[in-house]
Amino acid sequence: MPGNPTVDNLDHAVQNFSNIVSDAINTSTSTRISKTSHLRLPINIRELIKTKNRFRKLWNNTRYPLYKREVNALVRQIRNEINEHKNRTWKNLLSSLNVEDNSLYNLHKRITKKYTVIPPLHGPSGLAFSDFKKAEAFRDTLEVTFQENAELYSDDKN
Repeated sequence: MPGNPTVDNLDHAVQNFSNIVSDAINTSTSTRISKTSHLRLPINIRELIKTKNRFRKLWNNTRYPLYKREVNALVRQIRNEINEHKNRTWKNLLSSLNVEDNSLYNLHKRITKKYTVIPPLHGPSGLAFSDFKKAEAFRDTLEVTFQENAELYSDDKN
């Protein structure tokens, strides 16, 4: 019967609609992976932070002084644990350096080199995070800005 969609046509239409919606979402949003250092903390430090947050919430709700003392003690303990973890990590890194595999040179270069981070640019095609996309944004802006005049210019005064 003409005009009635079959199941295959309906499945195709749903799949087509889903593709259009997902393409629109992907082109209209940008994602940036953040480098979070708290995920590299050992599980015991993360558990201490969770406990501290629970006590801080209790203190905010009740203002019971014992909870505040516990929060302050946990903050000090977390600070000490993080410092010890950083020192252990640094000591392990230094002990693993080797002259033959250029790891010492690479560490020196990473520490001493000054990186200039250019923030994302908002160009005609949206936010640009990579160097290539930033260069394209500059190119597009300059092309629009510096166009040749359509009418002829004349120095003659009339």
